[in-house]
Amino acid sequence: MSALDDSPADDLICWPADGPVIDIGCGPGRILVAAQALGIPALGVDVSVEAVAIARRSGGTAVQGSAFDPIPDGGR
Repeated sequence: MSALDDSPADDLICWPADGPVIDIGCGPGRILVAAQALGIPALGVDVSVEAVAIARRSGGTAVQGSAFDPIPDGGR
């Protein structure tokens, strides 16, 4: 998990997921990193270059862009 405000609630948000997820507006990646820590394939998307950089430093897989842009490896 990241050094950001980790919380057991982050895991509770993720537990119903049963397949790959896209965290749209991932910000610094708290939920994204929590999902990946639970073994859930996850990709974060945010328009903020700085937020994506923080998410990546926290161990998340994130891309900078709009939710309306094509997503890398879409359909996988």
